[in-house]
Amino acid sequence: MKNFNLKMNFKLLMSIIVVLGLFIVLMVFLSIKFSPQKSDFDKNLQAEYEQKIEDLETEVELLKNEIAKNNLNQNQIEAEDESFNSSENQSTNTKKTGAEIKSLDEIWNLYINYDLGFRIKVPKQSNGSKVKIIEEGKIVYLVDTSAQMWSNQDSVEEARKKADVYEKINGVSFAIFVEQVKNDQELENFLQKVYYPGCEIGSKKPFNNNPDIFSVRFKNYKTQEEQEEKCYINGRFMILYSPNQGKVATWGMGQANTFKTKINGQKTTLDDDITNSFEFID
Repeated sequence: MKNFNLKMNFKLLMSIIVVLGLFIVLMVFLSIKFSPQKSDFDKNLQAEYEQKIEDLETEVELLKNEIAKNNLNQNQIEAEDESFNSSENQSTNTKKTGAEIKSLDEIWNLYINYDLGFRIKVPKQSNGSKVKIIEEGKIVYLVDTSAQMWSNQDSVEEARKKADVYEKINGVSFAIFVEQVKNDQELENFLQKVYYPGCEIGSKKPFNNNPDIFSVRFKNYKTQEEQEEKCYINGRFMILYSPNQGKVATWGMGQANTFKTKINGQKTTLDDDITNSFEFID
């Protein structure tokens, strides 16, 4: 766009020079035309200047047409730029909502929840049955639908009947609860509602070498009695916190592995793979 404007300014300058030249030639012509005596040389000179004036007039007209054409092209380019920028901004500002599932391979799907702002790998099957994903507000349940004794299907159905949202993940493995928190105090308040009123944040360590996500652990108390009184949790759990995005995600994993499948003929547990795949997204 800058080069185009420079060309426009150059042509405008050239047209001014031509007009000035035309003016000078005209003055010379008038001085010759109205002189008292005209020799044959003067007449020839006059004819020559008249031809030059005519040529200059033609060139000026050509320059005018060229400038008008360039102005039209510039307006078209500016209109196209404005249209492109508008489309680009609209595309940038359009944020996906809802959730989607993408197939990664024969074993894994990638579950993306745009509303809650996270993604996680979910096995397609567990214990020979389909893995079901249930979305309920700020909670996403990953459900083993098999009839195995370690399936979480029954506990999920019972938890969903509870009125208190914080009760909807108690005793359930892989009920992922995502919440917005502004600081460590709000983080601790949230965790005390989910787990136990006396639980306090003990440590925060980078999760999977990601400097933006921290694995949060509760404070350990000196005695078993004090631990059970202040922060009693029976089973494994995961708390992931992103201060930059102001989000926390937490879920329990029970005392035994929930998700299992056969890989190359060998029965393999998938709970840790699911957990380690978790990421927050904007």
